[in-house]
Amino acid sequence: MSDISYQRVADHDITDSMLKEASALFKRYYGVWGEAAKAFATPGKRVRMSVGRLRTLLLPDPDHCSLVRVVVNSQIAGHALWFIRTTADRVWLLAYLTNMREAQDDVFGIASSHPAACMAASKACKTDLRDIDLDFIRQTASAIMRRSPVEYVQNARLVGSLFNKATFDGSVSSADTGFFVDHAEPLQTLDGVRSTSQWPLGDLLEGHEFIMLTRVR
Repeated sequence: MSDISYQRVADHDITDSMLKEASALFKRYYGVWGEAAKAFATPGKRVRMSVGRLRTLLLPDPDHCSLVRVVVNSQIAGHALWFIRTTADRVWLLAYLTNMREAQDDVFGIASSHPAACMAASKACKTDLRDIDLDFIRQTASAIMRRSPVEYVQNARLVGSLFNKATFDGSVSSADTGFFVDHAEPLQTLDGVRSTSQWPLGDLLEGHEFIMLTRVR
């Protein structure tokens, strides 16, 4: 039987060694660049993030950022930095996100191109994604994202019919982050979800990520 544990590490205690392990997992599992990224990256090549970029991009605020790691039989098997970025096995996503929540949180959410991450985030808050309050997302997403210490989240443009009724591309609740990772796997997962259940966040467009927010109190 595997020995599985979750470790939450405050920003001040995150070492370069920990981030080196996170960087290796990111390269191995995050995904590959899509065709739309060819202006600045090689389509089909694995997405990488250096130790320095992990720290500056995803851990910019020492008082409000943390690292959550899963350790299986004494080996690092996955991690989460601020928002979910990579994991070796999505069965751990729910536990990751649950460990990232704090007692004083009023709202919990995620920006992700992967439907599994969005569903795990809602479950971490004991909310069925099919019943998510879209009007709450519409009213709060812009203000919450502007206050994020993560620059690419601050600068992301909200898109979809939830924010602009004159939207006819199938998107509902998304953000244009300009991160052109290949969407083959997320879209396959999305097709599977839609075949058995209601999916409220709409279609996934190139360079976009779903936006899911929910109250936790």
